[in-house]
Amino acid sequence: MTSPAYRMEKSASMRPPAAPRALSVPPRPRYAASMPATILRFSDCRLDIAARGLWRGEVRVELSPTVFDCIGYLITQRARAVGRDELVAAVWGKSTISDTMLGKAILAARRAIGDSAEAQAQIRTIPRFGYHWVGAVREENDAEPIVANTPTLAARPDESRVAQESPRLRTRWLTLAAFGLIALIFSAVLLHQRARVADVPAPPATKNAAEGPAVVLPLAVVAGSEDAWLRLGLMDLIVNRLRDADVPVMSSDSVVSLLKQTDATPQRVSAALFRLEPRARLIRASIAKAGTNWSVHAELVEANGTARSIDASGTDAVAAARGAADRLLELLGKHAADAAAHTELSLDELMQRTEAARLADDIDGARALLESAPKTQQALPEVRLRRAQVELRGGRFDDARRQLEPLLAEVPANDDAILRARILITLCNAHGRLGQPDAAIATCSEAVSLVETRDAPQVLAIAYNNRAITHSRQREFGAAQADFARARVAFERSGDMLALLRLDGNEASMAIARGRPGDALPIFVRAGERFEQFGLVNEALIALSNQVDAQRALLQPAAALAASEHGWSLLGRVRDSNLQHEFKLQRAEALAANGRLAEAHALLDDVIGDSDATQEASTRALAQANLAALELDAGQAGVAAALAAQAETALPLPEYEQAHADAALTLIRALRRLHRDADAAAAAARLAAAAATAKTPIIMLYAELAAAERGDDSADAQDRHYERALALAADLGLPYLIANASVPYADALIARGELERAAIVTGRIARYADYDFDSSLLQTRLYLALGQRDAWQAALARSRRLAGERAIPAALTQFDANGAASLRSP
Repeated sequence: MTSPAYRMEKSASMRPPAAPRALSVPPRPRYAASMPATILRFSDCRLDIAARGLWRGEVRVELSPTVFDCIGYLITQRARAVGRDELVAAVWGKSTISDTMLGKAILAARRAIGDSAEAQAQIRTIPRFGYHWVGAVREENDAEPIVANTPTLAARPDESRVAQESPRLRTRWLTLAAFGLIALIFSAVLLHQRARVADVPAPPATKNAAEGPAVVLPLAVVAGSEDAWLRLGLMDLIVNRLRDADVPVMSSDSVVSLLKQTDATPQRVSAALFRLEPRARLIRASIAKAGTNWSVHAELVEANGTARSIDASGTDAVAAARGAADRLLELLGKHAADAAAHTELSLDELMQRTEAARLADDIDGARALLESAPKTQQALPEVRLRRAQVELRGGRFDDARRQLEPLLAEVPANDDAILRARILITLCNAHGRLGQPDAAIATCSEAVSLVETRDAPQVLAIAYNNRAITHSRQREFGAAQADFARARVAFERSGDMLALLRLDGNEASMAIARGRPGDALPIFVRAGERFEQFGLVNEALIALSNQVDAQRALLQPAAALAASEHGWSLLGRVRDSNLQHEFKLQRAEALAANGRLAEAHALLDDVIGDSDATQEASTRALAQANLAALELDAGQAGVAAALAAQAETALPLPEYEQAHADAALTLIRALRRLHRDADAAAAAARLAAAAATAKTPIIMLYAELAAAERGDDSADAQDRHYERALALAADLGLPYLIANASVPYADALIARGELERAAIVTGRIARYADYDFDSSLLQTRLYLALGQRDAWQAALARSRRLAGERAIPAALTQFDANGAASLRSP
């Protein structure tokens, strides 16, 4: 099977207030939104809240997410002692954990900052209550974000190399497909954009840091069935009216996502929201029709439980809801936007009806509403943008692009900078789906430049987030890290808590891309639990997909299968066909890694047959690469060669370098089994040329393996290739790469009778033999060659337990006292 992958997700902003549909992430402590200072100094330490980094002197201290969150929460709540239950809820998102787990986290936190249980110079234990940060702290409100200068990259010279040595980058965007290679003719433009990224200033400090975000719930509607759209449409209208008046407010997308899981009772909804953000202010409203008049009643419920109510009425439902929003703003001490700035009521109703349909995932209904609108309304820029967004959401990416490009030309920045930025962000999404990363970066960068000095944090956050993901996909990790930090600050200003949760997941996905799946795995595990708790099924499935990737990279096939089993139980609730296919691919990889070959084969056939050849070309190619590996193992070299050749062509470098390398090596091996030596040599030459051009360890490793397996070199030359491959794998430190290099090398040594050297190579992956079939099978072969009966029997029994439907060579099942002679090549 091909090697592990990872998934990130871009924002699919249907409108500026819409939450970015970013990758599933774990709960983020609620200290960040209330902290005006980004950097906190104490003792010899520097804590960067936005960048989630801790330094002692000039050395970065590597922390697990929970340990960092413990430090962050305690230091930002240092004015008081924090109870144990409060700390657990803030950091772990649970009502309780074991005393041992909490104690270990506090111990690790103290060690990280140079404190101890005896000294308690920074973190003091309050008996039978909790903990209190007692150390002196200095805030730096205007400091440059640490990530902008990336001092840690200078302190860790291997970081840039690791960034190129990740597992296969099969990014599974929810709203954007994988990007293609940047065209050389645009390289000068891209270099210019890279230079601009470092110069983009961080967003200004929030003006509402002390205020909790408002959360508008869907309206209760007392009217006819034809007015059902008011439930979500007017909720979104009130959200936008509040945001226009500079009130931090949770996006409509996020609220609807929460309500899909929780029962629509005020108690349960309120409990879920206050768990997510204790300072939230709920707005519950109802609208009723009596004759020709509409009346709205709304309550503003503060975090302490106090409630204030308002009433508004009008002859039109939209006008009544707008009046209610303005009355709510008065309660919040804000001024409503000028009513003259609003468009005619019929247009407002069209836009809110369309948004209500989108929030309810009724894409066909939203499209029909826009198509039935008067021609004068259809020609308006706002309506044309909405139509393109609907096409994008419905999978018609090229249609969206064709609609957006002329619209962009008609909306200059000096007329409406915010509208132009929204068009640019939507066009960025379309470019991403169409595999155009250079255009995506350019459009997001222009959107950033338009809104970075304006008070539009949600739009700015989405632009930063999307650009960060694009940079990450292009392996520009320094630029991506800086943009993620900026997106975090902007999302905090906007008051969208779920967007912050997703943002952490995007950064964890980048950790996998940088070759650190062990760091990312616990974040994805918590992410799946958290998002499933709130009913965010798509995000939960993405988190589970990333768990499978990380666990396979760590050679933990049983754990990968368990994660895929759980995701399989959620798949029926997912409507996005692209995401369905991508998860089926993940599931097939986990099944194959556990020897359930027939099920894996069937799923891969399903993905190849059911996915769209144009819109899901990368997903189909990845399935073909996986199926080629299965066919080769089953002895079907001809089928394997055809599939691998198609996959190699369809998986471009550098973004799919691991998958491309897997497919290329499978192709070379299949061609050699077919005795098509000239074709195999040509394929190996292509891989070697790619390695010489890219100079990245992944491609270089696989090129060395291909060269070692040519069969026409001397033993010394063969060993040099294997040694270089193994050195690259060991340098990367990823278990699956070490196994990929060790198994064929040890097999070659055993075949030549060099058993002492074979034992040394086999020892590199001995730790994985208890749960990885290939590692166990290699030990079985070695012990048989050495004539060690007891060790051979134990290894063979373990291999049989792990094999599933995978065949164990007959030569390994019969003990031969001559051992090595029976395993040598003829």
